Amino acid sequence: MKLFLFDPGMVPDYTYELATSLSKVSNSINVYSGSDFGDKVLNFKNFNYHRNFINVNSIKNDFIKKIIKACLYLFFLFYFLKIVKKEKPDILHLQWIRVPIIDNLLLHYFQKYTKVILTLHNTTLNHGDHSSYVAKILSLGFERALKKTTRIILHTNYSKDKLLQEFPSFSDKADIIPHGLLKFPGLSEDNIINYDFGNKTVLLFFGNFNKYKGLDVLIEAMQYLREEEVTLLIAGRPQIPLEPLLDLSKELDVSDKIIWYPHFIDEKYVSEFFQHAHVIILPHRNIDQSGVLATAVYYEKPIIASRIGGFLEVIKDNKHGFLFENGNSKDLSLKISSFIHQNKFEIFSKEMRNLKNSWKSWDEISIDHLAVYTQSLGKN
Repeated sequence: MKLFLFDPGMVPDYTYELATSLSKVSNSINVYSGSDFGDKVLNFKNFNYHRNFINVNSIKNDFIKKIIKACLYLFFLFYFLKIVKKEKPDILHLQWIRVPIIDNLLLHYFQKYTKVILTLHNTTLNHGDHSSYVAKILSLGFERALKKTTRIILHTNYSKDKLLQEFPSFSDKADIIPHGLLKFPGLSEDNIINYDFGNKTVLLFFGNFNKYKGLDVLIEAMQYLREEEVTLLIAGRPQIPLEPLLDLSKELDVSDKIIWYPHFIDEKYVSEFFQHAHVIILPHRNIDQSGVLATAVYYEKPIIASRIGGFLEVIKDNKHGFLFENGNSKDLSLKISSFIHQNKFEIFSKEMRNLKNSWKSWDEISIDHLAVYTQSLGKN
């Protein structure tokens, strides 16, 4: 079976783990990605890796960066179509629909040469952002793009139910395969967090800053925790303007309780951030499933998360951490206080360890994918 995995730089860690496990049971895998896997390329021994995007992160102007990225994405989609037309893989597994109005056109041609599998990591396009005309235009063609796939893989029952509620005709091609745990290298010899937390409880918000992730809700919760010995560590790359968040922390007089690391975090430093954390905060406004959640489980860290979406299928309230009312900063602060004063760290950590041990391995997940591929090839 000749398999092409295509990820336009959206879920590099997921793509890496899946490709690595699939390569143990299949000898013809090609990964096409917009991600720079760094030192991980040294592990790419059983599959071919093709990087088809140029790194534009050094460009400071966000508008120019977005224009260049859009042009590159369009160019390499058509370049990739040329490769698919020539190679005719048995399976083309897409990890994301990024711009449906464009992807829909390409899928029309892809399906002529191969079976197209799509992993729909998030059923809410643009994470529910319909605030601009650009976002609305970019959302056009989503249903038509989905129709051109052979099968659709989702991570949770919540995601499947949500998809079929909107598009019931897809019920015969929707499969659930869980998101695997994301693991990272051990502690690096050089540190990037030069701060003494002392005896304070460390809350960690980790990952890209996006509106749907509710970072503002978390900052608002800090105003109710002024008397607590607590520090909020915010780490990740801003994909929304940072100034309003900084202004909010100053307005609420909580700046002294927050440490900011607003940068891309190389995987070799991920362990350092999670080592310092007592609890991971996921204040998302909407979510299907989260790579940060999968990382927190790997590090056996308790979680305080919004009571929404795929979180409900993983986090059991007062067992693995706490769930709070979506968007309610006061309720979030109460859950954080309960975590501190009830001394729940060791109890929750033990339950997180049990959760980690019960999680499906990537090898098991790869077998599930092979079953989907095989079923797809059996279709006319």
